Amino acid sequence: MLNLVSVVFLQGGMPELREFQLQSCVELKEPPKGVHYLTKLQQLSLVLMPEEFIEKIRRMDRSSSAFKHIADVKHHSRGADGRWTVQLL
Repeated sequence: MLNLVSVVFLQGGMPELREFQLQSCVELKEPPKGVHYLTKLQQLSLVLMPEEFIEKIRRMDRSSSAFKHIADVKHHSRGADGRWTVQLL
């Protein structure tokens, strides 16, 4: 999904979604909209995503944001040595 520029979830669109992953979406600069509609979402994995995107997620206040109901928001990245790292956001 190299050319993906936005993600929007609509009310009632995926009521049972529990896990969601975005990977290598280099054009995606803004966090997904409508995440608050995914009330059963427990894990959001962000793999090899642009740093600008990750920084916007980090700056969000988790206690009042649309992401507050998600138990695990994880950033998976690769270091210069090729090793994978995982950070909780």
